[in-house]
Amino acid sequence: MKFGIHNPSWRFGTDPAGIFDAVKAKALWAEDYGFTWFSVMDHVIQIAMAGPPEEPFMEGWTILTALAAVTKRIRLATLVSSVSTRSAAAASPSASAPAGSRRNTSNMAGRFPPSPRRASRRWRKPCG
Repeated sequence: MKFGIHNPSWRFGTDPAGIFDAVKAKALWAEDYGFTWFSVMDHVIQIAMAGPPEEPFMEGWTILTALAAVTKRIRLATLVSSVSTRSAAAASPSASAPAGSRRNTSNMAGRFPPSPRRASRRWRKPCG
């Protein structure tokens, strides 16, 4: 059985400047204690069940990139990435994750999908 840790909130104190150091410490702790994966949310703002909307928030893929630089083996993931807010090229695991990488991707339609016209433009554009 494999276990992981999901990071649902960026509240680690009163100073937003310390967010990365705090989440880095949490990911390194998970790696040191044998957890298989570490995930973050891929939202633009905090969701009500995890914290207030004014809570400082980190962009999911950016924080995972930074964590990849400081961890060695733990798998890194967004819990869910909405295809309505990501381009097809960026959201595709095969297009953006090199073979043997430690990144997991989970895509879904998203809570508030764009109109069909906007969605088709978003998906067509990065594909040529």
